[in-house]
Amino acid sequence: MTDAETTRAGRHRRSRAARLTRRLQTSTRTARPGSTLLKGLALGTTASGVAAALVLPSAAGWASTPATAEAPAVAVSAPAAAAPERQPSFGVIGFTAAAKPKPKPKPQPVVKAPAPKAEPRTEVKKASRSVSFARSGLAVENGLSPHAIAVLNSVREEFPELDSFGGVRAGDPGDHGSGHAVDIMTSTSEGNAVAEYLQGRAGELGIKYLIWQQRRWSPGGSWVPMEDRGSPTANHMDHVHVSVS
Repeated sequence: MTDAETTRAGRHRRSRAARLTRRLQTSTRTARPGSTLLKGLALGTTASGVAAALVLPSAAGWASTPATAEAPAVAVSAPAAAAPERQPSFGVIGFTAAAKPKPKPKPQPVVKAPAPKAEPRTEVKKASRSVSFARSGLAVENGLSPHAIAVLNSVREEFPELDSFGGVRAGDPGDHGSGHAVDIMTSTSEGNAVAEYLQGRAGELGIKYLIWQQRRWSPGGSWVPMEDRGSPTANHMDHVHVSVS
């Protein structure tokens, strides 16, 4: 390419750049006033870039690179905060009405049945035993005094299982010779019971003293040991001796 052709090509490029600049300026006048300054700066930068691209050759020869206008900045607004959920209004006091719980039923008082009245204790009293002086026709009754007969009748009534008795002994210098003594033949356990029974009735039966198992008892006193007479019968180990008035 000759110098003349190069000169013409350069003029042609400058002419195109000038026309492009005028068009951009014209479009800028019709834009909104608020964006004039920003667009002017952008247009000036774009025109300079176009001119430089047309004048400066590239490595592959003369080539034109189209200028790209910068996109105007778009203002991005933050999303509005979500409005708080509106709570229902409950008047001036500002509380939610709630159902009043039903009162718990009161426990019914336990009515206790009245305690049964204690019946007055009645003691069964034994019929008073009268002293019997009647004779029943037994051989042992011969020669006995009235109190001796009364002792014999009382023991036979209280201890019907006993059937062996001693009465009058002829020639005896003691109460057996005069009919004022009775012997009640018995074992040890029964003899204890007989002696205790006669102690309780000594007054009404006219008893002077008892002899049982080598001991002697008088009304108002206690059992007193006796001397050993040599045999179980003589020591009254097998019978209760009763002397009466």
